[in-house]
Amino acid sequence: APAAPAATATTAQPVEVATAPATAAPAANPSGYYMQIASQPSAEGAQASWNTLSSRYSSVLGGLSVDIQRADIPGKGVFHRVRVPAGSREQANALCSRYKAAGGSCFVSR
Repeated sequence: APAAPAATATTAQPVEVATAPATAAPAANPSGYYMQIASQPSAEGAQASWNTLSSRYSSVLGGLSVDIQRADIPGKGVFHRVRVPAGSREQANALCSRYKAAGGSCFVSR
């Protein structure tokens, strides 16, 4: 009987893995510009930041996908960047301006 709850717990795990295709979506971002809105030391923290910020700033972020990028920063360690695919540099700057006007903090990256 204890094996069944373990299987149930394992089936709960892929729910988190389901966020992985969202991070694969930036392949559809040929210009490669992003609006970065957070950076966290863990992937879980980065996902939690996205959940909080996309809810808080839904007027700007609603319907947009997220790209959580792992970055090894020399002297600081591994961080997970919370980025929103934004098309061209101009589109990324416009999105960041709207996000800042709503009270958020961001910058454009490639």
